[in-house]
Amino acid sequence: MARMDRDEKKLRSRVNALLRDSQGDRTPKRVAAEETLRELGPPALEILLSDIETNSAFRRRMPLFVAALIAFQALVVLTVSGLMYLVTGRWTGFAGIGGAWGAVTVVIMGAYWRRSHLTCGLALFDDVRSIGFFCEGVQAQDERVSLTSREALIRLLPLVKSSNATVLSVHQLDCLNRALTKPDRSLTLAILKALPFVADASTLQSVKDIALSSKHAEVREAAKECLPQLEARINEMQARGTLLHPALAPDSPCETLLRPTQTMGATDPSQLLRASATTPGDPS
Repeated sequence: MARMDRDEKKLRSRVNALLRDSQGDRTPKRVAAEETLRELGPPALEILLSDIETNSAFRRRMPLFVAALIAFQALVVLTVSGLMYLVTGRWTGFAGIGGAWGAVTVVIMGAYWRRSHLTCGLALFDDVRSIGFFCEGVQAQDERVSLTSREALIRLLPLVKSSNATVLSVHQLDCLNRALTKPDRSLTLAILKALPFVADASTLQSVKDIALSSKHAEVREAAKECLPQLEARINEMQARGTLLHPALAPDSPCETLLRPTQTMGATDPSQLLRASATTPGDPS
């Protein structure tokens, strides 16, 4: 077990080094790093999927984290500055708070730089499990993340042929729905091919609008072809939800339970079980 952990740490360290080398312009160093990363295959892919999930979860909690970090550092700075004021008569609290904000900025920027590296690394592998992260990435303010995610979605979404191929979170599906409304013909066509396997009722109206009003005939036809399949998926999801809905308890459960009789009536002695008057050996 310890050896496996060491091997995983070494592989993770190597993957991170290759991610750093694969950034920037397409130099021979970057090309070599990308080729090596691909050659590492599934183990490298699993590390990238795990790391980008962690990064995504951290960014979702970023506002809470930032607020807590600022409050903690401000408390420390003000406490130390107050003590220094008592000793030296000089107040330096505001400068300290500025330094605290600088530390917060470094943490935030680090998370988004890490996201850029991981997105570019995942794009080297055509794995449908990464679609959800690219759905988030296509809405990113970082142009490199957005463009890389767009190109990856155009490649990967048509590969989805089963509802079990990939599962999107509510947030990821919302990002995909927003991408669907953008005037991007190639991306819209790719999304429409996958919607019957990944979407829900929140997508239906957008597809109807595209089928009626898109300026591209090809997109309108794709939306019309998608509609009956999407409606069938929605109906199936609603039926499954109804079947799985818990049964309602009776209004008065006590009335349905077995209870002992309250009175014992007189029993006819002739109805009671009695031993036979003859024994098995007696002649009948």
